[in-house]
Amino acid sequence: MSKVNMNAGKALQILMVERDINGVELAKATGLTTVTISSLRKKKLISGNALFTLCDHFGITAAEFFQKGELIL
Repeated sequence: MSKVNMNAGKALQILMVERDINGVELAKATGLTTVTISSLRKKKLISGNALFTLCDHFGITAAEFFQKGELIL
């Protein structure tokens, strides 16, 4: 049986690559700071506010966001 580890930082990195957007551009588009974006890219956890802001920007649901960062263990 496999376990799923949802990694928010990996999900954000994947979305940024897929959408061809860098941290500065994402910060400007979302109102989050570049420090916040950089920090989120390194973490496995994400706050609810940041999650909803990013999901709104990318036009996806929270479930779709976390699917991007799923790791099968």
